[in-house]
Amino acid sequence: MHIPFITGFPGFISRQIIVELIQQKKVEIIYAVVLPSQLKIAKEVAKELVRDSPNVNIVIIEGDIGYHFTKHRSVGRNFTISP
Repeated sequence: MHIPFITGFPGFISRQIIVELIQQKKVEIIYAVVLPSQLKIAKEVAKELVRDSPNVNIVIIEGDIGYHFTKHRSVGRNFTISP
């Protein structure tokens, strides 16, 4: 099994990649980095994506990969979305 790390969620491309991975039954867990401003919609989209896939979890990591992390200890907060 692969464990993908997706950035840009819940954007169109990241959403399509996750749908494809779920349809191909290639994953059980997916890590998705989400900007703080997109957290609410990301949780809603993640719930929708895993609704019919009880063996798949999407772990949402609130953060910004473009942010300079050397000044900060915490990358972000984690939220797990499962059916």
